[in-house]
Amino acid sequence: MQKGITNNGFVQIPEGLREGDLLVVKGQEYINENSQVTIINNVSLS
Repeated sequence: MQKGITNNGFVQIPEGLREGDLLVVKGQEYINENSQVTIINNVSLS
């Protein structure tokens, strides 16, 4: 994943994500690469 432009709390991700990938948007400071996580609130944008 590549992080792009940030502005007012929004972050552009121009490459590295595919449709259906899950993304941690809160609490990411508590996990490391390859950490196991449990999804407790799966929000769909479609």
